[in-house]
Amino acid sequence: MPPSTHTQTSPLCTAPPDIITSIAHELASLDPLGPPSLLLPLLLTCRQLYHTISLSSAPHLYRAIFRSRFDHRAPVRRLGPRAERTSNVVRQLKKYCKALKVIRRGDIYIPDISSVLWHAFFMATENDGRNAEQLKWAGLQPFVHRFVRERLWEQREQTSGWPQESSVNALGLWLMWFTMDQETLTGMSPEQREELKRLVRPYVITALRYPSSHAPDNHFDFPLSEDFNGVFPYTLITPHGYYPLYRSPDMLVESFKHFGVPLQIQAPLITQAAKLLYFACLETVSIPPPPGIPATRAHANSLNLPDGIPTEEDYEEMNAHKSAQLVDLGSWDWRAELDDEQGKLEDDNVWRKGLKSASSRWDNDWQRWNYCWDPWNERDDLKGVVYTYGTLSGLWQGRAMLPDIDGYFRLVQSQTFPDNFSASNPFLSVIPIYMNLREHHSINPEYPAGPGGRNDGFDEGLCNAWFPSQRLEENRSRGIVTCTDADGNVSRYETYYPTRRNTHNEDTCTMCIHRRHCEEEELRKRIARRRRPEEQQRVVVAPQLQSIHEGEALRWTRLFPTHVEENDVDDNENNNDNDANAPGPSNTSDNRVEDNGDTDNEGPYYAHVDSTDEVTQYHSEASHALGEDADDLFDDEMRATDEDGQSAAEDSDEDYESDSTFEASVSDTEYTDFIENACTGIQDIIVTGETLHRHGMAWFHHRYYGRVVDMTVLLQSSGMKSTIPAQTSGFSVDTSQATRTSSALGGPGLMMLR
Repeated sequence: MPPSTHTQTSPLCTAPPDIITSIAHELASLDPLGPPSLLLPLLLTCRQLYHTISLSSAPHLYRAIFRSRFDHRAPVRRLGPRAERTSNVVRQLKKYCKALKVIRRGDIYIPDISSVLWHAFFMATENDGRNAEQLKWAGLQPFVHRFVRERLWEQREQTSGWPQESSVNALGLWLMWFTMDQETLTGMSPEQREELKRLVRPYVITALRYPSSHAPDNHFDFPLSEDFNGVFPYTLITPHGYYPLYRSPDMLVESFKHFGVPLQIQAPLITQAAKLLYFACLETVSIPPPPGIPATRAHANSLNLPDGIPTEEDYEEMNAHKSAQLVDLGSWDWRAELDDEQGKLEDDNVWRKGLKSASSRWDNDWQRWNYCWDPWNERDDLKGVVYTYGTLSGLWQGRAMLPDIDGYFRLVQSQTFPDNFSASNPFLSVIPIYMNLREHHSINPEYPAGPGGRNDGFDEGLCNAWFPSQRLEENRSRGIVTCTDADGNVSRYETYYPTRRNTHNEDTCTMCIHRRHCEEEELRKRIARRRRPEEQQRVVVAPQLQSIHEGEALRWTRLFPTHVEENDVDDNENNNDNDANAPGPSNTSDNRVEDNGDTDNEGPYYAHVDSTDEVTQYHSEASHALGEDADDLFDDEMRATDEDGQSAAEDSDEDYESDSTFEASVSDTEYTDFIENACTGIQDIIVTGETLHRHGMAWFHHRYYGRVVDMTVLLQSSGMKSTIPAQTSGFSVDTSQATRTSSALGGPGLMMLR
């Protein structure tokens, strides 16, 4: 309906549109929690005001409202520039507001509970401080606590009494962990903590049924051979099925549109959230020292006691450390607390090591959930960083839980869930773990150590941390580790130091040489296209993003064909959280690529945009995306209340992720996103370490070695007491003679380390 031609006498109605939208933004900001309900009276004032600040006329107003209420940096950092386009941000505002209202109503039995939990999970992993406040306003903590206690074991009669490993259950446990704070944890009664431990315990200890990794851990090389697709190999036939667990990707993946970007994502592993909750409850109660032990290490030495006898102060140190660190929820104005330099790093939408935002701690996990669910197909076109170099370096402390072997095998050999399953069946022993680890990298063109096992593509040496039988020797003063196999082949690894660059050289790195060859070939094709005018393309390039950490870059680039509208490339204004200037008319952003000295540039890009009337363009875009009644649809959502009598169906009548009306959008079909990662030369990662001397005196001396591929496995070798001070000692172990006593991922034993 066109705006009324009736002459308005109100001074407000005669004000310029940008003034009115600024007023609307300030009005909405008076109550920053929940949907912007304070806009409703203004929208209902008169038809003139309605059409001035409606979605179709003022999409930038609703984009600004989103940015002032919700955290917005993580989506752009993970999904690229499309996630900050106004139309996509407005859609997400609507979805998040609907989810918050459903959660606030508190009905955990709504039919569309999966969509609600997915949206809450997205908000949780994107949280820098504001999303957590929105979820707290909605009452997410009591919502998911009720869900876990009342519905986690729901419908287990369909799985022989075993709790289901479903996306809904996984999201429920992860959201429970996200909302778990120290006050809630300590405020639980002992009975409530034991009840929670009972509920999650099957996921914690039944590794044969509930996997702790996205792919079978017996493999070293990915993607897997097609030989393993359809006819799965196995080492055991159990009542739970074949082991190792090969799961069809089609049964795991779920499809969404998130900020307008199509996602294929797997729910986070339920076992990881279960372990975090289990250990958090476990560690609220201190382990008392046995009577009669020495008070201090000096006292123990005076008694000439052997190693492996802890003292009272050793127990105090163990109890003081919490392996399951609660989630840092950030603060509402966290950005204002940063200095200018750090603030710029947070605002440029680049993943890099050292970001201060709470959401950045989930970035590696986000990439795994999106790109590591199909072991047969390596989806690396938009795959970001799944592991941060140096993560394992440092001193680790935690606890290992070892179940009674007989009780454990009775459990895993039972097809039906045992009636006598309890906190003491199977019995779990808890022992402390201390590891001083160092990470080492194989730098191209060095040859990394090969996998172990039987060399058949199935057994690749998991029981030896994927190493072949070889000798590892570490020279800590030089920062070098050598691996010598049975045939005398030597692989050389460099120790990772956060303040030192590695020896990567673009002139000798075969990966860099191949990349340059591909760039030259692409340049030749581009020149050939420019010589044929009828095939010329105009492109708009998003600002290239570069990391400053060890040359590691994660750079988003977008290529557009000729008919790209100017407003589709907006949103490059500064990242001010209040977005004070956003409600007014948008300014054309400068899309020129700055010369930042990046040696990975593929050559010159040429930018060209067509200018149109932006209000008309956004009105057309919103109407095309949301239907003929775009304004009414959005305003109806904003007008909805939280009355107790309102049925859940009113909030669930539209599938949150049913974006069929958006599929034909020009913005979704006429560009290609891709990520350029700067080469670091790192092609393999191994880990060595040991127990510090003072910890070994209490809990025995151990050596550790392991490997990082698509997952991490550490092996513990016992009885290797070092007689050299730890800060100068080397590391030498014959992997063919080492005894595997525990693993970070598989088997009946499990660790929680921090």
